[in-house]
Order: sequence, then structure tokens, then C-alpha cells
Amino acid sequence: MKFRSYLLCCSLVIFSLNISAQQKKATAAKKNKLSFKSSWGLLLGDTVPRPAVLNLLDSAILVRDNKNVLYPVVSFELMYVKHEPYINDTTNQISFYTETTGDFFKRNSLDTLWRNHLEESIERGDILMFNNITVQYKDTMYYRAPPLKFIIK
Repeated sequence: MKFRSYLLCCSLVIFSLNISAQQKKATAAKKNKLSFKSSWGLLLGDTVPRPAVLNLLDSAILVRDNKNVLYPVVSFELMYVKHEPYINDTTNQISFYTETTGDFFKRNSLDTLWRNHLEESIERGDILMFNNITVQYKDTMYYRAPPLKFIIK
């Protein structure tokens, strides 16, 4: 009988220590979690009118963390999806042709060639996506920030 009560007490102590250790790890993980938020100028990505996009072509991509600290963007990829209508020869219906082009930038903004190209060709229904946004966290630490997607209306 004494052995059973001793065994029961030991198991309760071990079980309670295990639960308290798990709770401490969970609270520590919540405090130290780093999350980023990307933006192009002031926009976080959504359906955007064409004049607003034309005003943003000179703007840089900005990345902030959950404490609103700004981090320098080292590189990003741009993908431009253009939808052009055409008449299908067999059905005589209007269909859309999708043309996708992209480029890789080792800076935080678009270069002059892309700015001029987008200024001339961007239309309603086109999509601009900024992927693989890389930020420098410390001298040797780099992180990926969330991608941005803009649909032109």
C-alpha cells in the first residue's frame, strides 16, 4: 500500500513538472516570434486602380516587422502578368491570352527600364507580383518577407 501511494505521488510530481515546462516553452515562443509585413509604397497588395500603380512605380518595397522596425530590402523578383483579348478563329469568341514576364532585382525598387515599360503597357486586369523579397536582418542574417500581389483595376 505504501509503495502504491509513493509511486502515485512520484508520478504526479513528474507529470506536473512536465506540464509547467511545456507552458514556459510556449510563452517564450510567442514572445520571440518575428513576423514581417511587406508593402509597396503605402499599399500592402490588393486590387489597385491604374493611376495609383503609375504613381507607385518609383516607390521602393518596404518591409517592417511586428514592432514596426523597417528592414532594408536586398532583392526581389517581379512577375508581370498581362491579359490580352483576342478572337478565337474556331469559335469566333473573345478569349484572353496571358503573357507572363519577370525579372530579378538586387535592390529595393524597379529599375528605369521596367518603370518605363510598365508605364506604357500596364492595363486593367493585369497583375503585378513581387516574390522572394529578401531583407537583411543583421549583418549576416537574411530573411524572406511575404510576397505582394497587385491586381490592376
